[in-house]
Parts: sequence; C-alpha cells; structure tokens
Amino acid sequence: MINGKEWRNFVDRCGAIYQSSCENFRFLNRKGRYCPPSALLILEDNREEESLRASFAPEEALISRKYDSDALIFFRYARKKMGIPIDMLAQWARNAKTSEQREAVCHYLSEGELQEQLAEILRKTIPAEHWLKTAFKNNSGQKGLRKLFLEELKTNAEWMMMFPRASLSANNSEEPQGIEEEDIETQPVAPMTLSARQAQEAPLSFWQEVYKDWQSIKNDIICQYNQKLYGTDELEPFPFELQSQMDRDRWMALFAIGAAYSLSRTKIEQHAGFVKWCKRKGYWQIFVAPKIVAEEWIKVIDQHIERNDSAYNHWMRLYPAIYLFAKYLNEYVEMFSQWKAEDSLSGWRDLAEFRYNHTYNGTEFHMPDLKMGLGDIGRHFVFRELYRSNTLRVPGMERFCFVHSEKNRQYFKGACINSKSMYGCLEQSLEDPTFGGQFDVAFECIKR
Repeated sequence: MINGKEWRNFVDRCGAIYQSSCENFRFLNRKGRYCPPSALLILEDNREEESLRASFAPEEALISRKYDSDALIFFRYARKKMGIPIDMLAQWARNAKTSEQREAVCHYLSEGELQEQLAEILRKTIPAEHWLKTAFKNNSGQKGLRKLFLEELKTNAEWMMMFPRASLSANNSEEPQGIEEEDIETQPVAPMTLSARQAQEAPLSFWQEVYKDWQSIKNDIICQYNQKLYGTDELEPFPFELQSQMDRDRWMALFAIGAAYSLSRTKIEQHAGFVKWCKRKGYWQIFVAPKIVAEEWIKVIDQHIERNDSAYNHWMRLYPAIYLFAKYLNEYVEMFSQWKAEDSLSGWRDLAEFRYNHTYNGTEFHMPDLKMGLGDIGRHFVFRELYRSNTLRVPGMERFCFVHSEKNRQYFKGACINSKSMYGCLEQSLEDPTFGGQFDVAFECIKR
C-alpha cells in the first residue's frame, strides 16, 4: 500500500510507466478487500458529486478510512474519474438500508448530476412495496421524492404548488420564496404556445418536423443569430492566446452575455446590446484591459450612479461577475485550452467547476469557479458557443451545450429540464440531436 507524501516521488521516478499502469493498482475498501480504483468512492463531508454518491454506497464501494489526505490525492490520480455506472447507483438506491443512506438517496434525487437518469431507472424498477414509495407517502414535500414520483402529482393545483415559477405573473418581478436559483432554472415550464404543447404531447413527430424545417433555412438563421449576438455572419473560433485587446474583448463578451442569462425576463438581443452600450460609455475598455486598475472600476460605478442612466441598470447588476471574468480571464481561457486536448468529458463540472475536478489538484488553477459568474444557464451558453465556433469540441460535451432558458424548457417534459435532459429527449427523436452543432439555435425556426 502506498500512503502519505511518498506517492509524489513515486510518480516522478516512474513517469510514463506509471501513467500507463495506474489501472493495475488496487486500493483497500472498508470491507478489507483490495479493489480497482474505478470501483471505489471517497466519502467526505462536503457537497461534491462524489460525496453525494458515496453517502448511499455500500461499504464495499467506499475506500478505506486508513488512507490519509495525500494518499487520497494519489488515489484520485490513479482513478482519473469515477467509474460507477448508473445501474449500480440505482441498485444502491433500491437496497439502501439505513436511515442515513435513504436520506442520502432522496438528497441525490434532487441535487445529484445523474438525478434524472437515476429517477428514470428507479421508476421502472422499484416494486409496489418499497421504501421509496413509503417515504414519499410520509413526506410528499421532499424535493427529490417529488421529482421521482412526478406522475403521481396529477392535479393542476399540485403542478402550481410544485413549480411556482410557472405560475408567476409576467408583471411580478419577485421570485418565489424558498426556491434556490438552480432549482428555478431547471423546473418544467407550462407550455406557453401551441408549438410547445405539440412538442410535449408528440415529441417524435414535432422534432422531426422542426429538423426538416431547420435543414432548409439553417444558413439564414445562423447568420441572423450571429449578427444579433456578435455583429458578424460567421462565428470564428475564440483565441486561446490572448495577444491583443480584441482577443480579450471576444472572451469577455462571451462571458458577459452568458452571465446575463441570470437576469429574468430578458432577451439575448438585450444582452448583446448591453455589451455595445458599455462600449459606447467607455466602460468596456476598462473591462477588457489586461491589468485591473481598481480606481478605474470604481470610477465606472460612480459615473453610472451620477448619470442616473437607467437604460441598462438591470444589467449593471452583473458588475461583480464582469470583474471576476476580467481578473481571471487568462486563467479561465487557459483552463479551456487544456480541455481541448482531452479525449472525454464526464460532466459540466469538468469545465466550469474545476474545484470539483480532481484533475486540477496540485495545479496553478486557484481562481474561483467559473460557475460563480456564469450561473447555471450561462455556463451552458458558453459551452454551446465554444462548440459552435469550433473552439472546443470534447467528446461528450454535446450534452451540455443546450441553453435551458425558460423559453426553451417549455418544449420538454420532465421533473428537471436541463441541457442533459433536453439532449436526451432529442436523441430519442433525431439521428443528430445537436442540429449540426447549432443546438438550441435551431429552435429559432420553430413557429411560435
């Protein structure tokens, strides 16, 4: 057993030999048996995806408590990424025995990355008499259980109680109390148009018809969309080397527009308009400068207040996010450039929440997660644009390139509508669920 800090010297000595043989290492589980690293999870006191899964895993799937923190870093290095399949997670959920494990299952059904896939398997495989159904009867207000047993919530009153966002008045600017941002941004939306009702009632025929229409007018729509967002017909790749102010300008605009998706009841044209407005005001030159000058940033705030300019006051709420992007732009771009060389992608956290990604352990990346500025929807906008521009195309990335805005979510059914579930639905209806790498840009051709 390799333990402690000696693993770093071991890696240095073995070099490439180690890299090619790490899959042969075995680690001790809590039952006292040695297992391949892909079969084990680390249970820690945090909200990371691995801990969420490990909380309801049996002891034979948990790495031994004998390993110290340095040894766990070595374990993660050897494992590379979690290898527990979704069917195994479902088996653990069905067989959960203790109250702690069962509580963890319910929590995962509301917070886990694979919550939708897990819920789908459980709906098909749990028997009539099962602890999950008993738990739902005893506590129908638990978010994870409500998502699992959504089909049993049949009345319109229940729909409105479960998804307050769908029943908000267009004139009501306040969010419902007690609902977290990411919950709101993945909740189902009541169909607002005839097309949306058709999409939910007959998705196969609806999306096949949309795809047919898209093929005939896609070039015009793509040009119009690019003009609306960037003022150009063609979307060029974003540069990984920030050699000029123009290079920084493009990345800053991408991140700023993505962050603007956190603003309710707005349109993408307005987000692009905000960038143009900042340029006219002289703010943008400060935002894209390679060096942060605190006095200049404070001056922007003073000028905005003194001028009492309300044109884009709503968007000026993004100021902290814009500062975040400007301060760490080089690091964020470098992070994306490293992923360009990867051969697979396990989840959006690999791209936006590198602190959850153990690939970055021991590296120079210590900046705040990109999620802090982009929010839930905005990060998928950034992924989509990097893919559309052929800047970054990592296999598996396609699942995270749909912008699940409220307007787009109305075309899909389910307890949690996000990029992955949208991709999954389209994958069942179309041979090319990405619409040629344009994703939800193709929804522009839908007759509203």
